[in-house]
Amino acid sequence: MNKYQEIINQMTTEEKIDLITCNGPWHTGYVQRLNVREMCLTDGPNGVRCENASAQATDKHNLHGSYSATCFPTLALLACTWDRESAHKIGEQLASEAAYYGVDVLLGPGINHKRVPVGGRHFEYFSEDPVLTSELASEYINGLQSKGVGCSLKHYLGNNTEYNRFGVNVIIEERALQEIYLKAFRRTIKKSSPFTVMAAYNRFNGDHCAESKEALQTLLRDDIGFNGAVISDWDAVHDRVKALNAGCDLEMGFIDYSGHKQAVADALKNGEISQETLDKSCERLLELRDKCFAEKGKPTDFENGYSVAYEAAVGGMVLLKNDNIFPLANSDFCVIGMAAETPRYQGEGSSRVESFRTSSPLEELRKIYGEIPYAKGYIRNEQFDESVLNEAKGLASKHKTAIIFLDGDDYAEEESSDRKTLSLSEKHLKLIDGICSVNKRVAVVLQMGGVTEMPYLDKIQALVQSFFAGEAVGEATAALLSGKCNFSGRLAETYPVKYEDNPAYPYYAKEWEKLEYGEGIYTGYRYYDTKNVPVRFPFGYGLSYTSFSYSDMKIIRGKNKTKVSVKIKNTGNVAGAEVAMLFVSKPGADVPKKELVGFDKYYLSSGEEVNAEIEVADEDISVWDTEKHAFEVRGGVYAFAFYGNTGNIVAEKQVNNDNF
Repeated sequence: MNKYQEIINQMTTEEKIDLITCNGPWHTGYVQRLNVREMCLTDGPNGVRCENASAQATDKHNLHGSYSATCFPTLALLACTWDRESAHKIGEQLASEAAYYGVDVLLGPGINHKRVPVGGRHFEYFSEDPVLTSELASEYINGLQSKGVGCSLKHYLGNNTEYNRFGVNVIIEERALQEIYLKAFRRTIKKSSPFTVMAAYNRFNGDHCAESKEALQTLLRDDIGFNGAVISDWDAVHDRVKALNAGCDLEMGFIDYSGHKQAVADALKNGEISQETLDKSCERLLELRDKCFAEKGKPTDFENGYSVAYEAAVGGMVLLKNDNIFPLANSDFCVIGMAAETPRYQGEGSSRVESFRTSSPLEELRKIYGEIPYAKGYIRNEQFDESVLNEAKGLASKHKTAIIFLDGDDYAEEESSDRKTLSLSEKHLKLIDGICSVNKRVAVVLQMGGVTEMPYLDKIQALVQSFFAGEAVGEATAALLSGKCNFSGRLAETYPVKYEDNPAYPYYAKEWEKLEYGEGIYTGYRYYDTKNVPVRFPFGYGLSYTSFSYSDMKIIRGKNKTKVSVKIKNTGNVAGAEVAMLFVSKPGADVPKKELVGFDKYYLSSGEEVNAEIEVADEDISVWDTEKHAFEVRGGVYAFAFYGNTGNIVAEKQVNNDNF
């Protein structure tokens, strides 16, 4: 008998049921007489959103009534850093700030697959590739939990959009489930052992995720091997008895759960729930308390938080086009767009953070170049205004270069609803057209959480995707545009020419109650590359102020793993970072053209060379066999290739698995 069982044996049935039920929206139940303490859980993945009870918030969930904390770049930008160290540092700083506010478990990160680019919450998710997602998520979690604050990995399972998220039934065929939608969870759990996993709102194969024995017991615990606590998303449980039997240990939410407590008590009496099942959930929750060892109230360094946020923002912004605009060589340029003055640096919803402090691009550029002419260009959340456009055109006509900063309207990317379109607003498109009509050197900087269509790309000379870059957005943007720092971000998802090109488009939102994943494993770049569909920018794309060469690629095939190495040299005149992206082409006609199996990021001075070495486990080159219901490594030839982006092979070699 372990120490947790000894405590459980002293608890009454009522106390056990209290323990598995929240005590208000942000705290767990507790047993004071046995010194079983209350725990605090709070949002969120890009900053600690700890509710300030004294704030006079008007919204139900108090999204605008939180204590100040570092607002880090959202996970969509963090994915574009391809930088494990940056993710680890963010996790460590999040732990420090969470502990300062008395938080035991932080609700995040979100690692769901980016299936359709209109997903309203995609700024909170990493990537369309499970390897990239899991590698960065694991470091984020390891950083967080190394300091004694728990993670709640979310939203398990199939929460790939916000479409009817409380009731939609997600139907994913077996192979796609195993190779795509479960893979990020499987790899992350094995690499970081998150203290908790959060069950999503949606249904999975008919049952709500928090009530699905298939999702929580068969797939999560039995197959993946997760042994921590499962918690529900807030108000995601409809039948507490069913959820407890499925393996949902802790119910969280905003409502009165006395009825759910009584239902559990009645089910125990009539044998619908076993005492063993209840005790096992209690044991996991008691163990969770011991894992969360961070000292509460210990002072934290918010200035360090800003520095960590700045480093990530610099590393993740992506230069998509550059015809001799950046780095800015002189001050003969003007800035246009409200987003330069009052930047949009995070999305809306439960991840929203009350920023510790925020810098703006206009302010930071002026620190470097002096007074810079500026015009609003548009007014956020208002209709198109001809006079505002004309003012911006007049300014742009007087300067050699015009830099336009654009964002979405405040609630275009948010939790609870998906985007209606990938297009920029009409006023934004008219602004670009208007400025291009009077100036031949135009750059656009997008403060958007994810993908947009870009019909204007041929009209402009430079394009930067800065995403939702967190509180250091201004300083990071200025550092990159001025050349103080070099761009090193690479896209973590494909940018299609138009939304209709997305492989999930024919299946998305066709029925209110059901979402079928008819595209199977051919999602993201796996589809575009295999089917030869033109894209605006491929997965992994990103420009730099320097150049790199690859040489001397080698492959060593060993037992259950493959080691691949290549020499990378900075052949340009300035320091920069290169992401070595390793893809594999597997044998067989029923596989994608290529799939990411490993990567590393290297910071190199001008002329510096490094030997990049990536080890690939066999599980990452395996294919799911739907007859055997298991992964297998096929015999035949495997082609490994390094890509500068998915459209640009820089080194390639083959190995025959039949020889091993």
